[in-house]
Amino acid sequence: MNLLLSATLINLFSPAHAENSEKAAEALHMSFAKGQVFSVIIPVANNTPDGKAARKRYFDASFPLASQLGLKREGQIKIKGSSAKNFKPKVMAFYSWPNQASENQLSARPEWPEIKSLRPKAWDALNIYSKELEKDLILNFTPGKHYSLAMAWVNEKNPNDYYQYLNNIKPAVKAAGGRFIYKMNAPAYEAHGIHKKAPNNSQSAAPSQLTFVEWDNENGLKAFRASEHYKQNAHLIRSGTHQFRFFRMSL
Repeated sequence: MNLLLSATLINLFSPAHAENSEKAAEALHMSFAKGQVFSVIIPVANNTPDGKAARKRYFDASFPLASQLGLKREGQIKIKGSSAKNFKPKVMAFYSWPNQASENQLSARPEWPEIKSLRPKAWDALNIYSKELEKDLILNFTPGKHYSLAMAWVNEKNPNDYYQYLNNIKPAVKAAGGRFIYKMNAPAYEAHGIHKKAPNNSQSAAPSQLTFVEWDNENGLKAFRASEHYKQNAHLIRSGTHQFRFFRMSL
């Protein structure tokens, strides 16, 4: 178990956040310093009575501990579509720790294993991708813009093909009103789930890269995928990855 990830999900579905989701979308500005731990969390809640009860117990027990050690909920963005047929999350959340040592302090608390054991009961699927930042990062999500996340598991037999694809498509992304805004390389990964909709829960199933792209309008991604430049390079996705997952998001 990677301790870096053990407490990144706190308070995602609390009443306060549900209330805030009803308000008009506001820009999400995130700024991190080198050495901080940044987490991308993609959950699917178990909304049975037992699941809701487990989630409440988890929040009530975990939030006081984690917040004292510096865990911060940065915000969330709506997921509008997913390429995975059996995995249809509705939100993507962002969290941060001051540093890895802060997270490790929580993982070392004797009460933490019992608290953490509530996760598979509370969520049908809970996927956490984290990275200790090697340099400062500013990441912004803006109302009116649209976003995509490409999640790639690189094929060890052709390890350079996918990265060549990303390099080759830069002109087509720009022409369609898109820009790369963040790439999380070799993230630490943790997953929990109890139902079939949960992706592979193996710790070894970590993706090689998460790539975020901002688009000027809703049709930007569609225009990019319809371009000849994309079609000429799409074979590099097939040869360069053994699994590829795609999400569309907006505020």
